[in-house]
This record gives sequence, C-alpha cells and structure tokens, in this order.
Amino acid sequence: MTDILPKASGSLPDAHKRRGGPRTPPSPMTRHDRERLPNDSQEPQVQPPLANAAHPIETHTEHPRDRFHELFDDAPVGYITVRANGLIREANRTFARMLRMQAGDLRNVPFTRLMDADDQEVFYLYRANVLGSPSTRHCEVRLVAADGRRVWVQLVSTVSQSHDPSQREWRIVVTDVTERKQAQGELHRQRDLLEAVFDSAPAMIATIDLVGAVQLANPRWEAALGWTLRELQAERMWSRLFPNRPARNAAREFVREATGRWEEFRVATRFGDVLDLRCAVAPLFGNLRLIMALDVSQQRQAEESIHEHRESLRRVAGLNTISAMAAAISHEVNQPLTALINYATGAAYRLRALPGVPRDALEAVEHTIIEAHRTANIVRHIRALVAKRHIEQTPLDLNAVVENLTRLLSTETARANVALHVACQPDLPAIPADRVQVEQVIVNLVQNAIDAMEGTLDRLREVIVCTRLTEGPAILVSVIDRGHGLSPEVKQNLFTPFFTTKPYGTGIGLSLCLSIVEAHGGRLWADHNPEGGAIFRFTLPLPREARPSGTGHLPVVQRDDVVQPLAKDNEGATAPEP
Repeated sequence: MTDILPKASGSLPDAHKRRGGPRTPPSPMTRHDRERLPNDSQEPQVQPPLANAAHPIETHTEHPRDRFHELFDDAPVGYITVRANGLIREANRTFARMLRMQAGDLRNVPFTRLMDADDQEVFYLYRANVLGSPSTRHCEVRLVAADGRRVWVQLVSTVSQSHDPSQREWRIVVTDVTERKQAQGELHRQRDLLEAVFDSAPAMIATIDLVGAVQLANPRWEAALGWTLRELQAERMWSRLFPNRPARNAAREFVREATGRWEEFRVATRFGDVLDLRCAVAPLFGNLRLIMALDVSQQRQAEESIHEHRESLRRVAGLNTISAMAAAISHEVNQPLTALINYATGAAYRLRALPGVPRDALEAVEHTIIEAHRTANIVRHIRALVAKRHIEQTPLDLNAVVENLTRLLSTETARANVALHVACQPDLPAIPADRVQVEQVIVNLVQNAIDAMEGTLDRLREVIVCTRLTEGPAILVSVIDRGHGLSPEVKQNLFTPFFTTKPYGTGIGLSLCLSIVEAHGGRLWADHNPEGGAIFRFTLPLPREARPSGTGHLPVVQRDDVVQPLAKDNEGATAPEP
C-alpha cells in the first residue's frame, strides 16, 4: 500500500508544531466505535486499479474473440464439429462454400447426408477406426454440393475425450482435394492408357540397361522369344539371344549408341528358332534404353521365297532358251548335213567305179559319210529331246498366277517407272497347265512390254494384264502396253527365232513363248493397240469337263479412261487361224 498512499511531507514532531503544539494521544477505540466506523467514516474508499479498469479490459477480450471467429470462418480449410449423434453442431464459412451452402443451413444436418452414397461405407469404417484410437486419422470421401457437384475432400478428425460417449464430439478439418483427385485420375488414366498401349502394341517393346538386364517387357516380347519377364530379369539376355559372340558384341554396341536408327538382327528364341528382328534403340535416362523390335521373319521368308521363285524362273528360262536354240540349230543344221551325206555318198560310189583310185582317198570319203551320219543322229536326238520334254500339267488358277506375278515384278516396274495394273475376270475355271512355263510366258510378255515403253514420255507408262473367258472355250490372257507399237516388218517376224529389236536381245523369248503356248494347245499372237502400243494375247484351252455354258462377264477394272477401252478391245479378240 505504500505505493498507493501519499507519503508525509515531514517528520511527526514538525507536523505537530504546525497544528499548534502537541496533541493528546487518542484514546483506545471501544467496541462500539469499531462497529460504527464502517458506517460513519466519510473518507473515500480506495478502489483497486483492476476494478476501475474493468470496462477497458472487457473491451479488449471481445476484440480477439471476434478476430478468432473471422479466422475460423475464413480459414483456407473447412472446420466442422459433429456431435456423437452425427449432427453438425457448427461449420465455418469455408466448408459451407465448398458445398455452395450457407453455414447456418448446415447446423443440425446429419453429416452423412452430405456424403455420396458410394462413400458412406468408407466413412463408417473410418469413424469406427477414429473412435477406437485417440490418434488423428484421415480419409477421403466425396461430398455432394447444393448444385449436385461432387467434391472430393480429405477429412482429418479428432474426438473430444469424455467419459460419457454421448457427449463426445468430432472436430473435423475438411480440405478440398478435388483438383488433386482429378489430376490423380488423369494420371491414372494416362498410366492405364500407356500400359494398354505397351501391352497391346504390335511391336516388341522392352527396357534394358547397358549390362543386359531387362527391366520391362511387353507380352509380345515374351510370346516371340519364349522367356517370361522374370526369366529375362534373372539372367542377362545377351548370351541367350545372341549365342554368337560377334553378333552379341554388335548388339551391345547398338544398344549402347542408342541412335534410334533401325537395324536387323538375327536372335535365338527359347524354342530353338531364329527370328529376324528389325530393332531400334532410344535412350531413356541413366543407363536405361528403350528397345522396339518388329518381327520381319515372315517378310524375309517371303522375300527368300520370291527370290527362289525368280531363280527358278531364270533357270527354266535358261533351259527353255537352250532348248529353243538347240531346236533352231538342229533344224538349220539338218539340211546341210543331209546334203553333205548325199554328196559324200555319191562321191564314194564314183570313186569305187573308177580304176586306180587310191585306197586312202576312198577311205577318207567313207569316213566323212560315217561322221556325217553320226552328226545327223546327234541332231535328231537333240530335236527328239526338245520335242519330247515332259509338261507337268496341274489345275492352275490363272488369276492367282497373274496376281502373284504382279508382286514378283513390282521391283522391275518400279525401277522402270511403269505402273502395272491387273483386270481379271472373277471365278475363272482352273485349267491344266505347267505353272512354271505359263508364268514364264507371262513374265516374258510383261518384261517385253516394259522394255517397249523405254523412252516414251508423251503418254501414260503402264502395263495392263487382263484375263477373261472366251468362246472356244478357252481363257484369254492379254498383256497391253503403251509403247512404240509394232511396225509391219516387226510384226511379221515377231516369233522368228533369233529375231530381235533390242540391242542386247537374243531373239529367243517370243519364239520360246510360242512353243510353250502351242505345247499347251493354245495360240499366241500380237495386235496393234488403238491407244498406242501393242497387245500380246494368248489362249489356253479348257478341258471338256470344265467348259461352262457361257463366257461370263468382263473383268472389273479401276481406270475408266485407259483400262476399260483396252478391256473392251480385249473382248472382241479372237485367235488368228493357224
């Protein structure tokens, strides 16, 4: 109290002096005086400082409370309190804005009513876990906004501790995670899409490091090579795929460089087969590489088959050329040999009739006759061999032969910048013929048509092969070109052996084609193309059991301006009289 009451200005004696001398000491207070003192005292009572400042302190305590409510309502996350019966006791404005509602409208609303029906079971399990543990738990559910929109939220909850379970309250922090869930959903969708593409890609895809350890491999890779991903991961793949050390080293270097270019490798499979793979490698990150491979084994086998077929045609063409040349030579040599034998025989008779003829002269003439007869026999055997060559006739689909040869000749036509079209009448009957020899005829005629258009720049460079059924009955094959055409002299000598208009030709091809067609009972001839160029036609007769009642329809063609007029011209074509 010494800090509150005023101090005396001097000592006690001095004070007595100022008041007129010493005063008589006060007498002791009686009990009656002490009882009256509180009521009779007129001195003002000193109030404690806190009592006088009660109102200012009360003002200062209300301001932080208002500030707290503002922070509570405008917090970046939602706050709600849920009673034990599941009703919302209070909610801040942030939570109300999430649901497009007013905070006052949320009081006494069951919290589960705001929840998507599919997520209520998740919430019930979550609530059971929270009630059974004092620690903070969280879960994610969807709430339904006033406009029907689903809002993904994360709930972080604590439960007030009370001995009475009915008095417990949930304090829940609600965070809007809709954008994150949408981003996660999009991420999952893209991941599923990538996995689907990875699994269903028509190419073999795998990731591998520089030491040969496979990280991922799609099902096509496993199906082609025979090893599962786990088996490939257990061991290095280099020794399995490339038993040959040089090939293994080349593959390692190819993977290390990872230039993205395509190269072909032959790899071994688990089944002992060898695959031709066309591979490309791209870098990923670190030492990882992405490998894409295409199985081109069937393509290579088809190319090898086409190559073997071409070689077979070349061999047949060579043999036929030799046969044709042998036939032509034997035909041309037979007459001089006959004359030589006749002259030598006559000379021998005369020498025998003359006296004094030297014996050695007569023997020389006789030896000449013997050698001439031996030469004539050789020529006759050659002609017999050529004339009696065996033809293996099997049922032949001419349309299939023509379509197959268009693929076979695609390289030649592309090199010569010539378009090759096919116009085949559908459903043609099969004919008995030697497939290889008929193919040789068509190949020879198409090759001649390509050569005939060399240097033509003023017209369309194309070759058309048509098939149709004609009266006879027979199948007519036409090879139409847009070349320089046929002069009367050339047309007259087309099928003469050794006649050619090519600088390096042998003159055997067309005569060989003629002999093959005639050996099959057909005809081969050439006509002028009204559109410019030439048309070579040949027929192959049908057996009696395969002869239809009608000639069918013309082939369907694709180009109206060129192909159809030529096909119509083909319709009226008939074989010349022999």
